[in-house]
Amino acid sequence: MHLYIPREKLPKAVVPYQFDKRSKGYQRITLVDHTTGSVHQAVGICELQPGGSVDYCLHTNEEGIYIIEGELELLRDRKAFRLSKDDYALVPYGIPHAYRNRGQVVARWFEISAPQPKASGQWEDTFFFDTVWPEDVSKPDAED
Repeated sequence: MHLYIPREKLPKAVVPYQFDKRSKGYQRITLVDHTTGSVHQAVGICELQPGGSVDYCLHTNEEGIYIIEGELELLRDRKAFRLSKDDYALVPYGIPHAYRNRGQVVARWFEISAPQPKASGQWEDTFFFDTVWPEDVSKPDAED
């Protein structure tokens, strides 16, 4: 089976149910998940408005992200990184992380999650924690 969705028929960007009360200015367009026949992965395009944030959380899946436009700050395992266009990152299974956008433009990124997050009404797979962002936010070191 092949899946093709023309740009003009992309699903509407929505706040994923897990983040309804745990994010500000965050939305996701789901391209592939259980609703399109995928068993193992979810793929989407996420966006975070200027001043927006996604609370510190961990998932029972890993998350790969690729920045399409804007700048996104990633707090991963208590270290903060500033990612910009063409940067990418991996958030391994069970590693706490958060996002925020302190820039002036919308940050957009391509995201793939495996295994895919559970649908609303299934068992919880995202857990939230309180945290404080460190003062130092730096570009990732490609050599590290």
